Amino acid sequence: MRTTILWLLALGGPSFFQTDTIRFDNGRPGQMPPYWSAVSSTSRWEIFRDDTSPAKPYVLAERPGDARQESSSLILWDKAYFRDGDVSVRFKPVAGKRDRSGGLVWRYRDPNNYYVLDADAIRNTLVMFKVQNGNRIPLAPKSRRFAEPARMVPSDQWSVLHVKIRGSHYIVYFDHREVFEVNDSTFSGPGKTGLWTKADSVTYFADFQVKPK
Repeated sequence: MRTTILWLLALGGPSFFQTDTIRFDNGRPGQMPPYWSAVSSTSRWEIFRDDTSPAKPYVLAERPGDARQESSSLILWDKAYFRDGDVSVRFKPVAGKRDRSGGLVWRYRDPNNYYVLDADAIRNTLVMFKVQNGNRIPLAPKSRRFAEPARMVPSDQWSVLHVKIRGSHYIVYFDHREVFEVNDSTFSGPGKTGLWTKADSVTYFADFQVKPK
């Protein structure tokens, strides 16, 4: 992984982050990847070998523990703090009876305030919502670009999530196709970005990428 560093002047001071794709190939299997922080102590995020990965052999895996108490699990990329840009990731929902989801987090302020794009293979849904004061609130799309197919979010296959973040305007892509747009100005300042799963989901992630504007 290259180490190109950019500086961003964003509402109160400089922040730095890497703009290359993070492929989880510089850590050890069974451990947390470097420069990432799990928001919850009950989350089990670890580097895992998966030879089906487009960036094989290693991926970032989230596995629910036996004593799971929380309904969501977040992990944050510590080297990115920005307002506008693009965030994308490849993900593969592997297992889960209640949920089988993966998602992107951006403009993260604290565990109770951030945006999420969530793709669930059980419900076959792609939804953007905000977590505000700990409450999860779905955000209605402004417009849709195409009709969702019968099986939009497949299980045990790699797909691509991507969101363009421009002020209060967000454009959502799935497998490189624009799906819908959302307008919301609740969190207008910069924040961290990262990954998300829900409930008993077992999900693999690869090729996480941040492109600031």
